[in-house]
Amino acid sequence: MFTALAGTPLEDINQALSEHGQFLPFDPPLANAGATLGGTVAAGLSGPGQFRYGGVRDFIIGAKFIDGSGKKLKGGGKVVKNAAGFDFPKLFVGSLGRLGILYEITFKVFPAPQAYLTLSFDLGNIQSALNAACALAGSHFEPFAIDIIPPGRLEIRIGGNHQANERTAGLVEEFVKLPASRKIGEMESAIWSHLRDFQWATADTLIKVAIIPSLVGDLDLVLEQIGATRHYSAAGNVAYVDTDREGLPAIDDILTRMKLSGLALRGDIANPRLGCKAAAEAETTIQSAMDREGKFLPL
Repeated sequence: MFTALAGTPLEDINQALSEHGQFLPFDPPLANAGATLGGTVAAGLSGPGQFRYGGVRDFIIGAKFIDGSGKKLKGGGKVVKNAAGFDFPKLFVGSLGRLGILYEITFKVFPAPQAYLTLSFDLGNIQSALNAACALAGSHFEPFAIDIIPPGRLEIRIGGNHQANERTAGLVEEFVKLPASRKIGEMESAIWSHLRDFQWATADTLIKVAIIPSLVGDLDLVLEQIGATRHYSAAGNVAYVDTDREGLPAIDDILTRMKLSGLALRGDIANPRLGCKAAAEAETTIQSAMDREGKFLPL
């Protein structure tokens, strides 16, 4: 476990944990870009590692915050067995800072693996890559991450000791029935830094979309038609879309028609939430209860 101020840079957190052989398994993105612990919670943003371990909401166990009346409140605890009462910490995940001002957060952490190995498969098209990703997701291999890069590249990350990684890599290749390009060390780490920190996204706006694998093919087709760069994480359960500001209305319309919800992670946008807002009524009720004086912007 660790407790830190919400404004602490993720880079500092990662370095401190690494010195003790620990890590944040949900693999928070944008650490090298200056992302903070509180910002990560507010955006509900998790990296490729969420496939195996779960997202930020699965690791936050305590939070202290200031409500709209200026009162200091807390929820959860500093150890799992004492995390009782209302589960305020999880409410703050993805709240965009509109339920209160976070100032201290407690997370549980895991021991870091000894080494990683990444398998890169070229499957030719998005559907073949998606089929392989879903099959691996339901297998006993338990990869750390499964990401899909259109048109058909599949990245599989394995973690553990060196010998076990090599053995698992061979079994995964047999499972997929294709040879893979293997990477270890700095070259392996660079693959996931590129994906985790969205180095591939060069347009004005980056959007996170909650999705299910069965809808990835349809979404990818329309995104390809409008020329949007995209990448799918967590075996097709999260989509990231890179687009210019001019493309936002089209993305918003696509998500609305497909009944999907999106969140703009960067870009000069008045309302960062795009597409379907199915939970708007419930969110309004929660905010009314937490911010009785209406000091924060509506969700």
